[in-house]
Order: sequence, then C-alpha cells, then structure tokens
Amino acid sequence: MAREIAYRFGDAPKWRVETPGAVDDRGRRVGLGRYFPDVAQEELDQYEYPEPLSEEFWRQYAEPLDDFVAAVERLRHIVEGLALPVKERDDDLSFVKAQRELNVVLSGVCPVLVERKSGAFSQRRAAVSLLSHMGLVLLEELTAEGRRPLRCTRCGALFLSRAYQARFCSQRCRWRAQKVRQRSSRARRPKGRKRTPPPT
Repeated sequence: MAREIAYRFGDAPKWRVETPGAVDDRGRRVGLGRYFPDVAQEELDQYEYPEPLSEEFWRQYAEPLDDFVAAVERLRHIVEGLALPVKERDDDLSFVKAQRELNVVLSGVCPVLVERKSGAFSQRRAAVSLLSHMGLVLLEELTAEGRRPLRCTRCGALFLSRAYQARFCSQRCRWRAQKVRQRSSRARRPKGRKRTPPPT
C-alpha cells in the first residue's frame, strides 16, 4: 500500500516515503546516510532504507553524538527560560524564546496509526528525533502533571515540581541548606557567661 509520510531527522531535509524503503531522490538518500552509520559511503544513494518507525529502522538508526549533545543543550536552554519566576517573565525575552523553541521542537512529534494484534487500530505519537521525544516528555510534565521548572536555591540545578513553594531539587540540598542556616544562627547568637560549678 502506498504511504505518504514525511519525516525530518535533525537538520536533514524532509523526505517522503511512498512505499516502504523508497526515498524521493539521491540527494535525500545521501542526507539520511549520517543516521545509518553501518551503510558504506558508496552505497548511500542505492541503499534501501527500512520503513520509518519499523523495528528494523530503529535497529539501524543512530544519531551522531554531536547531535545528541546539541539536543541536550538546546533542551536545557528551553527549561532555563521556562524556569523564570512569573514576575520576571514580562521583562525577560528568554521566557518567550523558550516557549517558542519548545513549540519548534514539538513540531517533530506527530500522531501515527498503529495496528494491534487483534486487527483493531490505535493511535500513538511518534517523534522524529530524540530531541522531539524529550520535548514531548517535558510538555507532558508541564501540562498533564502540572509541574513547574524551578532552579534549586542551594546548588542551582534545574528541577520540576508541583509544590508552589519548592526551593530545593533534592532532600540532600534541603538538609545542607538547613545546616548552613543552623550554623549561621549559632554564630549570631550572643555567647553567655560560663557557669561556675557549685562548691563541693
């Protein structure tokens, strides 16, 4: 059965699958080569790429490490922008940029039709890259789970929380902050006179 599904891999151009394994032209075939490291350079324009989202596709597909690191950095910048306090969002463009950037990342997620073993159909969402998948997880955490991105006041790490007054990313940071406050409180406390023991 002919298929018309468009996918985009990182910075690679969009390509259309009309039949399983078929790609529009030679240039787009070669462009896909960087995601299939086991394919020899001289075979890139002739290789029958597996059907997208199939088991064989994911068995062969691999994103370069540089792409992965860049994706993580991109997602980190998005979370940093979204972590701005509500009072600062109107005066800081980084929040608006982060919101738009997340929407761009999510453009790589689309619903797909899946056939079950019973023959019935179901729907699931497919991401064209790891970055898009991580963006989808972030979206679900922020919306369905009701979490907010925050920055730990102890170590500066980013974390998600439902608690309105959350300040720490972990119990460890909470304990360390409490110890610092206790030491500071003891240091400010005036020293009392030494008590002399009663005569024996």
